[in-house]
Amino acid sequence: MIDMRKWEERSKETAYLLNPIFCGRILYSTVQAYEKDCGRDLPFPLIYLVLPLILNSSVRERISCRTQLMLWLQKNPDVLIDFADRARHSVAITNEAIEYFLQAGVIELTQAGDLRVNHSLKKLSPNKYTDQEVQDCITKGSHVGKWFARIGNTETIYVMFGVKP
Repeated sequence: MIDMRKWEERSKETAYLLNPIFCGRILYSTVQAYEKDCGRDLPFPLIYLVLPLILNSSVRERISCRTQLMLWLQKNPDVLIDFADRARHSVAITNEAIEYFLQAGVIELTQAGDLRVNHSLKKLSPNKYTDQEVQDCITKGSHVGKWFARIGNTETIYVMFGVKP
């Protein structure tokens, strides 16, 4: 379960792992890859599926955009075990990260309610000020964005993960 107490009440490990800049950076890479792959803005509901995939190291290690998402899920059915609970527990940290990046102007909310990268700003570097694990999280966030772009339908993606928006 994700610890979403006030910052001063959170354990150091939780504060480091789930800080809005780190999680927002992962989400940014997802939005950016989605846009680049299909030329559309990321439907907002999809953002809630990203962190439950990326923050779980045993799942993250197996993510590859070279394999279609449906095929990947068939080869890795354990990913779906408790996925709905992980997604539910990560809603607050996803909201916190998205809110931070929206306020910073790095990500924008469109009139249609979708997410897009603010292209008037310089792109965020995937490896500046990061170690290998952080770079891996950012890269895998991009892979998830590509998966989502190639499917294109939010409802289908939610059904594949066995969750309801």
